[in-house]
Amino acid sequence: MRAQTPSAGGESGPPASILVAGGSFIGRGTLVAALEQESGFTVAAESAHPADLGPLVAEHRPDVAVVLGDPDPLPSLRALASCEPAPRILVVSPFAQRLPGTGHGRPGDPAGAAVPAPVPGVTVNLTDRTTLVPAIRLLRSGYQVGQALPAAVGGMPGALRPPHAWDRFDKLTGREIEVVHLMLRGWSNAEIAEALTLSGATVKSHVHSLMGKLELRSRIDVITTAYTTGFVRPR
Repeated sequence: MRAQTPSAGGESGPPASILVAGGSFIGRGTLVAALEQESGFTVAAESAHPADLGPLVAEHRPDVAVVLGDPDPLPSLRALASCEPAPRILVVSPFAQRLPGTGHGRPGDPAGAAVPAPVPGVTVNLTDRTTLVPAIRLLRSGYQVGQALPAAVGGMPGALRPPHAWDRFDKLTGREIEVVHLMLRGWSNAEIAEALTLSGATVKSHVHSLMGKLELRSRIDVITTAYTTGFVRPR
């Protein structure tokens, strides 16, 4: 059974306001251009300089700050952690860094270099917008997004991508497949419940069941596995 990716339309509520921080001029520009093509997103500001982030957050109040982690996300993370209110933070890094989400610096960092607070969103080389876009939506909805993409077979770590993952999609019920399609958009349980006219508890049960059948641990793992196995095809 092979399905097409659902359209991006149908997002409800105001668009997610995004701040893009760090990285190179070209990297930020590429990300901004990609995000501005997505429905439900507006890029409020972007900057490479940590000193700019506090004033930008105060002015624009972004929902999510996407921090490009090459070469080093720490200065931007420290600046964002001191903002009030602080946006939800997604680190997009080419390295499997220990620091985001753990409260610990990398080996060799000086004392006091740790991030002041855990970072709710960490990705490794999440450069494909088919995965980056739902990761941002999940963060905005209050979910945690873990390190789902260090370099490994098929772009996913072996521990997160079980053998014959494609076959496991055949175990899903029709309703669970509907839920997967909406998860691909980065929708929350509440949004899925509204779209399918179900209770939140029922959707939560479907999500728990399909994760168990797929032997995956998080929503972002479901999204990446759906693409890497070919269960869905990018638009």
